[in-house]
Amino acid sequence: MPQSNAQPIPLLAKQQNYDLVCAKNKHTKHQLTLVSATDKSPMVEVIYRWKDNLSAQDASMLKDRARSYIACAIYDAAVKAGLTCKRPPSMHVDIPEWHLEEERISISIVDYSFDDDKKTIVAKIGPVLSIKRGPNEPTNTFTKLAQGFLSQFKTITV
Repeated sequence: MPQSNAQPIPLLAKQQNYDLVCAKNKHTKHQLTLVSATDKSPMVEVIYRWKDNLSAQDASMLKDRARSYIACAIYDAAVKAGLTCKRPPSMHVDIPEWHLEEERISISIVDYSFDDDKKTIVAKIGPVLSIKRGPNEPTNTFTKLAQGFLSQFKTITV
């Protein structure tokens, strides 16, 4: 059953993609709770869990809405963590990509899994293309990005 007292969605600064997905998926929204946001350089793994029992149709729509929301939230999590973040010019992709300050390539959701039995979503956020760093190029970008998700997106309703 959907929760009637669900908390409002944290505001997204760049939510155009999420709005488009929601316009196509007009079903009950469900609350997700952040289980973890972990630096697994060169990516961040975020895991969300829900409590509601979902029909196959609701599960499919939740999967799409959550993926879009998390992709849009990368911007806000990065800014909250003190990183510079901007959208690359002329991006024509379904899921937003972002340039973070220390990264030479765009990042976005690069792997996404949905487990209806465990009621979890796992999103891996990292470079869209793989690059190898030199030995003198340490970065804490992904640690900061994980902290941004932990501080701003503990509970979302998508």
